[in-house]
Amino acid sequence: MTDKSEMSRQLFYPLKTTSFKDFTLIIPSVSVGNVGQLSTDLLIQSLQCEKAGFLWHPAILPVVGVDPYKVSSPELALSAEVFSSESHKLVLLQLRSSVIKKLRKAFLSDLVAWVKSSGIAQIAILTGSSNEERIDEQITSEPFRYLTNHETLLADTFRSFGWIALEQRFNFPALSKVESLAKGSDAVGQVVIPGGGFAKRLFELCSENGIPCTTLIKFCSEGDNIPDALLVVSKVDQWLKLIEKDSKGASKLVFPPSWSHLFGSPPPKQLY
Repeated sequence: MTDKSEMSRQLFYPLKTTSFKDFTLIIPSVSVGNVGQLSTDLLIQSLQCEKAGFLWHPAILPVVGVDPYKVSSPELALSAEVFSSESHKLVLLQLRSSVIKKLRKAFLSDLVAWVKSSGIAQIAILTGSSNEERIDEQITSEPFRYLTNHETLLADTFRSFGWIALEQRFNFPALSKVESLAKGSDAVGQVVIPGGGFAKRLFELCSENGIPCTTLIKFCSEGDNIPDALLVVSKVDQWLKLIEKDSKGASKLVFPPSWSHLFGSPPPKQLY
């Protein structure tokens, strides 16, 4: 039987010899609207990232499909694949299936162990959060928030972008943010990301292990979430400066071919 330490060492299976030392790792959380996965797909396609390997863990449900980035490609897509861009010092983990809830803790612990052993400099978690669970301040402002555990390094940068930090709450469900409740000046609220999947727990694990981590959160609902992904990618690019611009200053984004199949085929004309 494979023990936990051996399982951790076997988490990543590289396709070639590579080093992620001092890279930024982007991880999508399986969340409402699949915003994280859509955003990661868009980054992989637009930056022409190369497949570096894949992850295997009993917590990840197995999935096999066609290559989402190349039409008529003989390559297969698996449930957890790793892509990289040497020129951008970027590594991306794309998840295409759910993480089993009862094994989530073990998976995230092994993932953090792999991050530390790889020498990755920082993590960016991309996730969605349920529109209907927003508090008043989140409804009347841009539907985007960030959460970071290295404020001293990024607080001024994010504020210069006009970004708003995720409000904390004393209770959930709750109608007010922590600052508006009369609990005393020394009160501390809690981080709440409704519908955000494992984003909160992974952020906490990174903080406990001294790994710089920033979570980018887009409030959304289920449906056509391409606009949500475009906003998240624009935020990632504003921060990390990844995507080339055209002569008019617009980002040169390339939609993955798989996006043309998000909603299936149109209904047969014979129905009408």
